[in-house]
Amino acid sequence: MLVLPSAALAAQQAGDPVDLALQRCLDAPAGQSTAGQTTCEDTALGAYDHRMNLAYTGLMHRLPAQAASRLRDAQRAWLAFRSAEDRARSALY
Repeated sequence: MLVLPSAALAAQQAGDPVDLALQRCLDAPAGQSTAGQTTCEDTALGAYDHRMNLAYTGLMHRLPAQAASRLRDAQRAWLAFRSAEDRARSALY
């Protein structure tokens, strides 16, 4: 049996704060419309993006120069792929 530290267990049981905020937003009267749902999702996306950027920045400061350079190159390639995929998907709809 895996035993989690009490703080980690409490955080796991409490749920992700962005997920919880998103659910509250979607459950609110303003979140019931398509426009409201889009606003809720955009807000959550911004919060997740911020969290990811903080983690990326912290990692880049801890990595050796060569590893940081490779990670940066990989992320740039992924961003180019993501943008191309978004354009392709948008052309379908």
